[in-house]
Amino acid sequence: MAPRAGDGPGSSTGPEPPSERQPGVGQGPRRVEEPHVESSEVDCASSTRAPSEPGAGARRDDEGGEAYARFQEGSRLLEAGNTHAAVVALERARDLEPDKGSIREALARAYFRSARVEAARAEFEKVLELDPVNDYAHFGLGMCLLKVGDRAGARGHLKLATIMRPGHEAYQDALRRASA
Repeated sequence: MAPRAGDGPGSSTGPEPPSERQPGVGQGPRRVEEPHVESSEVDCASSTRAPSEPGAGARRDDEGGEAYARFQEGSRLLEAGNTHAAVVALERARDLEPDKGSIREALARAYFRSARVEAARAEFEKVLELDPVNDYAHFGLGMCLLKVGDRAGARGHLKLATIMRPGHEAYQDALRRASA
């Protein structure tokens, strides 16, 4: 379902990444979508073997491939609106590759869409630990804070997102809602 302009925080779809970047794929372009929200305000795995041990590299490659497969599966499920199944696949990917911001960002979106706001908040916070200048993570964290009623905290993150990506209407709309 396409997000609608003017919806407030609280939808089952949650914050959507800007469209200039593919969701969860490095720092390349993201998709631009406005968050679909309702007016009700609901809105590299480390191997267990040391690198010098025989087979450690192969195991890491296998886990990386598995993580990527789970990430792709979770992203497809999320796009199709099957948020709960997406969470399962993306949690597995995160467990295999805990330092991949792209996986954590997609998982945060899935949590948000399935109304698990505190889990989404924790994932967006981890994304920001990994990449403090991730504008979408600031936006997502701001939306989570707005949803739980922390308007001041939301404004801070939404201002940062807006400054980082000045022409993005979804960021500006969310900041206006947090400032109202």
